Amino acid sequence: ESTQHALTNMPYVFAGGAGGKIRPGRFVDYSAKPKDNNQMLVSIAHAMGAEDLTQFGDLAGATGPLPSLV
Repeated sequence: ESTQHALTNMPYVFAGGAGGKIRPGRFVDYSAKPKDNNQMLVSIAHAMGAEDLTQFGDLAGATGPLPSLV
């Protein structure tokens, strides 16, 4: 297990709008209150139709999707 990086403060690029599930054409900055990589993965799962998924990966990580994507 690496101790040299964290799962926050990572840049992501979402291309497209996932059929209206993600609002495209903007920059969303979470640096003031960093979000967990797990939340990004939950957001992708929601965009693919798995809206009941609340957590992904490390269970100690943050839960739920990223706010303000829609």
